[in-house]
Amino acid sequence: MANTVTKLNIKLHANQQNIHDNARQFTVIKAGKRFGKTKLAIYRTLQKAGNLPDGNVWYVAPTYRQAKQIAWWELVECFRPSLSAEKSKPISL
Repeated sequence: MANTVTKLNIKLHANQQNIHDNARQFTVIKAGKRFGKTKLAIYRTLQKAGNLPDGNVWYVAPTYRQAKQIAWWELVECFRPSLSAEKSKPISL
């Protein structure tokens, strides 16, 4: 399979970028409701997945329903530009 680059629809604000640039493996964030913790988590997860094409990367929440409610649509938004550009292209699994 050929390597492809996908442009993600994510732009971090200065405080998110500061946390992202931290080189630690685990990060605890004390931030308010609209800080963008989910967006930052998705960005870091997708970046890690891109660096480990044959590996597994997880987003974990207490329940499946919570994980879907919290992150699924945010994740879809990240890929929206590339999904619409490749709308007519068949998806192979």
